[in-house]
Amino acid sequence: MDQLLGRDILQELEGCEPDRVRQVVMGLPAPVDPWRGSPLRPNGMPGWDGFPVAERLRTRFRAPAQVDNDANLISPGCGPWCTSAPCRWPRGS
Repeated sequence: MDQLLGRDILQELEGCEPDRVRQVVMGLPAPVDPWRGSPLRPNGMPGWDGFPVAERLRTRFRAPAQVDNDANLISPGCGPWCTSAPCRWPRGS
């Protein structure tokens, strides 16, 4: 799961200097434990129940990480977690 989690994100951040990643925000199509940053009984995501997504993102990118339900992140600005930065994701946005 670690490889799956990081592979797509790393491809999107290709060309962005690692020390410029200031924060990582990820939305999951499942209920999320906001304190642990882990999915709770996600439908269609076998093996992900309780997986420490936020912890793994923090370790991988050496930056603060926030994980929430994807629907909660749809609103403009995605709450208090997003900041404007030169490295935007998805590419071109």
